[in-house]
Amino acid sequence: MMKDYRRYHCDENKLIDYGFKKQGHNYIYKKDILDGDFRIEVIINDILEAKVYDSDTDEEYTNIHLVGKQGKFVQKVRTAYEDCIEDILNHCFVYDYFVFPQSKRLMHLIEEKYHVLPDHPFTNGDSFIFRNNDKWFGLIMYTDYSKFCDKQGEIECLNIKVPIDTVNHPSIYPAFHMNKKHWISILLDETLSDEDIMSLVDQSYQTTVICEDWVIPASPKRFNLIKAFNQSDYIQWHQKGNIHQGANVYIYYGAPYSAIMYKCQVVESNETSMLLKRLKTYDPTLYPLEVLKTYQLRAIRGARHIPKELKEYIGNTDK
Repeated sequence: MMKDYRRYHCDENKLIDYGFKKQGHNYIYKKDILDGDFRIEVIINDILEAKVYDSDTDEEYTNIHLVGKQGKFVQKVRTAYEDCIEDILNHCFVYDYFVFPQSKRLMHLIEEKYHVLPDHPFTNGDSFIFRNNDKWFGLIMYTDYSKFCDKQGEIECLNIKVPIDTVNHPSIYPAFHMNKKHWISILLDETLSDEDIMSLVDQSYQTTVICEDWVIPASPKRFNLIKAFNQSDYIQWHQKGNIHQGANVYIYYGAPYSAIMYKCQVVESNETSMLLKRLKTYDPTLYPLEVLKTYQLRAIRGARHIPKELKEYIGNTDK
């Protein structure tokens, strides 16, 4: 079956190498097929258009586009036509997941922020899923306006996990094919800005984040953490683990304190750094190393998950 060429964009250099001729804003390609009995003509501007002509009459052979025409001869011409288009797509075009410009931009923004690319588990190829920790936080579907309103025409929509009663915009509807209380559909027709949509995407993404508690070490000899937190509740910290945005981080401050002294939350996170917001400051006599050792935390040389027993202990005393 021939690919959906709406999901491809052309590489102009590859078109020229393939044999296309540029005429104005168009790229035109002609090729004889079936031993010269027919000719295919392909025109590419913003879209790909192709027609097949009978070489004897020079008339367009439209039977290949008619579903009711299934004879052996028609199918032979149709196959030659589809093979030609398929070859052009494979050699001259780059695959796009989506059809509409806003969908394409959002895909790149999501990839840039969350390092996630869509996958399409459904056989129709018109629905693409964004996942984190194997949980969905977004779904872009190719559908029709009529699913949402009186307007007609093709559109792509984004489903994200945001309660419908927390948003109000003409392009936002109760989710199509999803739980309408907890999910919404956003029509990707440029009526809601990319920035506003990404803000809602982030809300959905956060529902998939596993916010585990971590312990990280800090050395007074290398960094004056007390002075830094006296100046601001926010500090930028190097990232050596896989600590996600939203996670709680306890900072163990080394000698002469040798104790957990701060509880923070990760406000922003990437592969190399994270922004921490201080939530609490502890007296070093509250969680010293001697106490930590009794809760299976004997050495803090790098980022590590906090032991369950210690987490429960801090939770019981940190009230």
